[in-house]
Amino acid sequence: MFPETRYSAVLLAASDDPDERARSISILAAVYYRPVYLHLRRKWRLDPSHAEDAAQAFFAAVVERNVFAAYRAERGRFRSFVRACLDNLVESENRAERRLKRGGGKRFVPFDAALLETELLDATGSGDPERIFDEEFVRSLFASAVSLLQDRLVRAGKAHYFSLFEAYDLCEAEERPTYATLAERHRRSAIDVTNYLFYARKEFRRCIVIQLRELTSSEEELREEAAELGVDIDEVR
Repeated sequence: MFPETRYSAVLLAASDDPDERARSISILAAVYYRPVYLHLRRKWRLDPSHAEDAAQAFFAAVVERNVFAAYRAERGRFRSFVRACLDNLVESENRAERRLKRGGGKRFVPFDAALLETELLDATGSGDPERIFDEEFVRSLFASAVSLLQDRLVRAGKAHYFSLFEAYDLCEAEERPTYATLAERHRRSAIDVTNYLFYARKEFRRCIVIQLRELTSSEEELREEAAELGVDIDEVR
């Protein structure tokens, strides 16, 4: 069961409490860094090093100028707002005839070392920038939900549930083993494999909702985002 209150990093990113604001922006940056980076590559045609510097500069501006305080839920989704803010920043820099290089001389303190060490996706292809931004947001959200799922299952003494989930649901379709193969590999019965995967998948949907609660500003936006991902919020309460 979810708690009565919701922690919304979107709302608290504009908090007067600097610690609360820093925590919230860190949560948002962990999910939005890769969509921002790819948007800079695809729409603005920045090379990898300039795109990374520009992404850092964007989050630095978010912190220094309290950019997210301007967000209003009635005007649309937060992720659309993030993309618009990014475009405005690049356009502003272009108008001032300044290239986004090394964050304008400023470096944002890494918000997550593991995230920054992850190999960035190749972004040299073509495609609609807005669609790519949204797709990468979903991928980042799912990756974050997988990490949360693993942590929750390990803490609950159900690490073997995650091992099965990882071996089946996170495997490439053409390499996916059968339930019988999983049962043999993990020394479980076929019924156990079925039950453990059912449980892990429900917990994964729960983790998606938990993450979305941090990344949305209202129950309406939460439900809209979850529905697009095929997640029934009421089912995982």
